Amino acid sequence: MDLWKGAALGAAIVMLAACQPNRYAYQATGGTVSSSSSGASPVQAAGVEVKDDPYEKVVTFVGPKVLLGPQPYGVPVNAANLRSWVDRSTGVARHQLYVVDYYEGNGWKFWTRANGEGAETLEFVSIGRDVGTCSRYSGCGHYETFGASIPDKVLKEKAQTGYSVKFYAKNGLDAAVTIPANIIAQQLAAIDERFPPKVTAAASRPEKSKKARK
Repeated sequence: MDLWKGAALGAAIVMLAACQPNRYAYQATGGTVSSSSSGASPVQAAGVEVKDDPYEKVVTFVGPKVLLGPQPYGVPVNAANLRSWVDRSTGVARHQLYVVDYYEGNGWKFWTRANGEGAETLEFVSIGRDVGTCSRYSGCGHYETFGASIPDKVLKEKAQTGYSVKFYAKNGLDAAVTIPANIIAQQLAAIDERFPPKVTAAASRPEKSKKARK
């Protein structure tokens, strides 16, 4: 059984479940912001990296990166974070829980699907698979990168409580990832700072007193 163990940068990763065959889970409770290597210069907003390139149709928000397990050769690879893309013309937001899983062995796990904590099916995105170094003793290092799309409405509803996503692999493994409320709140606050919520005319119009209406 593979367990993702370790500590987040600047915060602990709390194991959610005891060891069980073919099952493991973790909870990310914080982290550090990753740096940008391309595109427009990133702007840090409440711990969230904002990529606001005027030549792009969307503004990208990359949440704090949390280390999830062993980091081979001192390179942070096992990690998860929220990513959001907001259309600069419509303000419509798309969100994704982005995960990188590194493990050693002789075969792939093949992560293939994801469900939300209410058993709702989430769009699963297989982003990439890469092989690292190999040895006769531990097999090869495997990198699987994948994500789950989270509806904007759901993310906003869970800003006070946090939200869990369970991923399933073809080899029988499953992993439940809990996004803490503070991480969700940071992400949404950064988006609202760049795209302030619109106030309707009815809401902004001061209510006349009963006396004035007579």
